[in-house]
Amino acid sequence: LRTLFPYTTLFRSNEDFKPFMDSVIKENFEKYKIPSLCVVVVKDGKVIYENSLGYQDTQSKTKADVNTTVYRIGSTSKLLTETAIMQLYEQGKIDLNEDANKYLKDIKIQNKFEKKVTVENLLTHTSGIDEATTSYDAARNEKDMMGLSEFLKKHPPVVVTEPGEICLYSNIGIDLLGNIIENVSGMKYEDYIQKNVFNVLDMKNSNVGLPINNMAKNYDSYFKTDYYYYNDNPAGGINATR
Repeated sequence: LRTLFPYTTLFRSNEDFKPFMDSVIKENFEKYKIPSLCVVVVKDGKVIYENSLGYQDTQSKTKADVNTTVYRIGSTSKLLTETAIMQLYEQGKIDLNEDANKYLKDIKIQNKFEKKVTVENLLTHTSGIDEATTSYDAARNEKDMMGLSEFLKKHPPVVVTEPGEICLYSNIGIDLLGNIIENVSGMKYEDYIQKNVFNVLDMKNSNVGLPINNMAKNYDSYFKTDYYYYNDNPAGGINATR
């Protein structure tokens, strides 16, 4: 659906856009047998379309709702982590061109190259860190989770290509940014995002990690499965509504 967004300008009015979106969403909802789907389209800072189909819980027949049904947003979490970094940059607490190791305290990026891995490299996925250096451990319950520092110590980041030369999508790079947020702000990553992002945007139904109320049930096809608890929340562990 994201490929449809640039074409909103082809419609003479938002009223023309609505039946088009209704048709496309219904067609794909039925085609892919999705348990629930919530869609919100924003243009020029205003919501021009919203719709929800299906059930956040098929057993109880609880309908999905764009305002209250919470979904794990996966790698979109990275955008909120990067927003937090830019907040700290604007406050003069982080230099984007500085060696990231300066802000990592007891965790160090292992780098054999002369060029340092900067904070900007982490932001732009150009750190050269080997993504295979971490297994992205997940936990079955909250009790088994590791803190972010513990997780990164268990999976130390290793640079395998010269920083700044290759753009390679990196989860661990964003996790390192999460650790920098903790070290610079003196707050846990989860608490920082809650206070400086969710509260500011009045995102009352959003949080970092599990559990959370009104979470859409996780399904493998139509069979309900459990959610995993991520140990690397900055890269993919945020849950949110619209």
